[in-house]
Amino acid sequence: MFEKRGTPYYIAPEVLQERYTSKCDIWSIGVIAYILLSAAPPFTGNTDEQILEKVQEGKVTMVQGWQGISDKAKEFVKGCLTVDPAQRFDAQQALDSPWIVQFGTLPCDQNVASVALENLKKFKSDQTLKSATFSFIAS
Repeated sequence: MFEKRGTPYYIAPEVLQERYTSKCDIWSIGVIAYILLSAAPPFTGNTDEQILEKVQEGKVTMVQGWQGISDKAKEFVKGCLTVDPAQRFDAQQALDSPWIVQFGTLPCDQNVASVALENLKKFKSDQTLKSATFSFIAS
């Protein structure tokens, strides 16, 4: 795959170099998991360019919003958000990760699902507000 496609928050570093494989999808899964667990994206900035610079650096921190998140969940996210695609989880490794295995066999905990949904809503609303603010300032 050679075309640069994607959105700044979810795009894998190798896509920006226009040379990537299906492992770029594992990166995006890691971003989504990060947002569901913490209500914030792993890479932020005031502009798309700033976000893309941080994506290329690939430095993932788990500080704000990560209290009470299990080590297994953190390891899953780190495995998905490894900059080097050769070292990143592939689909089978992601499915076999202890966090996925542990929760893949349990019934859904409604409280946990509600928190994840609220985190996703909060992230979306924060981005909508940010976009509206930038549009207002620009006009």
